[in-house]
Amino acid sequence: GSLMAVVLVANHRVVIDDVFGREGEPADRIWLIRSGSISVRVPSGRTNRRIAAFGPGTTVGEMAVVEDKPRSASLVADESLDLYVLDLDAYRHILAHEPELAAALFRNLARALSDRLRARSVALRAALD
Repeated sequence: GSLMAVVLVANHRVVIDDVFGREGEPADRIWLIRSGSISVRVPSGRTNRRIAAFGPGTTVGEMAVVEDKPRSASLVADESLDLYVLDLDAYRHILAHEPELAAALFRNLARALSDRLRARSVALRAALD
């Protein structure tokens, strides 16, 4: 049951400035930030531009996993992080064998993505005014 799925989620620690998800890499996991903060960065000329930042309680890396596409940005630790990690095998196990947990996972991912899209829409509207 759900206990099996919980066991499939691992703890992970990342130190400051570590890149733990690189743009273009295959999607192999979703992270949930327990503590610390990250920057989402994309190439811009000779540097990487910070396009977003996230802290505790936020999932990252989910877009690539849900879409089954390479990562669209790199994730960089702004400070030491404690993360929960849901790897691709565990994600697929949940989808195939844990329908209630899968529904809860998708509700939470949909809510998070909706919140981000709404925030971007507000920022874009403000920039256009």
